[in-house]
Amino acid sequence: MPMNTENQVAVFIDYENIEVSYRQILGKEAEVDWSAVLGSAVELGRVVIRRAYADWSTNSSSQRELLGLGIELINVSSKKRGKNVADIKIVIDALEMLIGQHLNISHVLLVSGDGDFTDLVHHLRAHGKFVVGMGVSGTSAEYLINACDQFIFYDLLKETSSEAESEVNVESAKNVAFDLSEARLLLRRALKMHEGEWFNAATLKQAMQRLNPAFDERNYNYERFKDFLKAQSDIAQIRKHQGGHLEVSGLAGEDVPSSDNDPEWPELFFCCPRFCSA
Repeated sequence: MPMNTENQVAVFIDYENIEVSYRQILGKEAEVDWSAVLGSAVELGRVVIRRAYADWSTNSSSQRELLGLGIELINVSSKKRGKNVADIKIVIDALEMLIGQHLNISHVLLVSGDGDFTDLVHHLRAHGKFVVGMGVSGTSAEYLINACDQFIFYDLLKETSSEAESEVNVESAKNVAFDLSEARLLLRRALKMHEGEWFNAATLKQAMQRLNPAFDERNYNYERFKDFLKAQSDIAQIRKHQGGHLEVSGLAGEDVPSSDNDPEWPELFFCCPRFCSA
């Protein structure tokens, strides 16, 4: 989504969820690049709330980086009140946002893959908020992913270049498969909504994310959405509008499978045992 300075963005970071999940798939030496996380929020609009929740007496390693990014550290002691105290505080703050001085908030970036936040996401969306989730692939709850307007997999957001993580990256990449055929089916469905007409490529991507909030061209090793579209030239055609933006149209005669005949979707997401009862 292109940056819109009229959007007012709130960022709520479930610090331990992301740290633990990321190290779970990339090794205990892996470090989260919090500037990349905040960069995703900046792309949404003007960030007016940025908070990270944790027991900071036991999570001191990233404090300097987070403070340097202007992120407010909310201390929630888990020693006496249990491990879910940070989750509860995030929910309270997010709900207070709906009735307090931040009524102008239009977008929420929830940095967590914890399925316990699913009801919060539903509530925020019911009150007109555009909710973007961010978690780690393979550990984010599928029902949280599907509840969001958009979901970003942090580990696919930015390639890690450190030698210490490179070998683990290769192995972890095998754990979560993103099938291009499913992205192509999403593309066909979204194009069907504007059959026979040229329209903005950004509108197309938003339509695909409404069908599947976890869609992102980077999941399929395309740096830009434009690159993804170019590679699907047998389905879509693109052109540059006089105004400078990219337009897209479906190819004539392209058949879109009906919902009754659609192939069964493979599981692209894996629920963490902590979050899934099944």
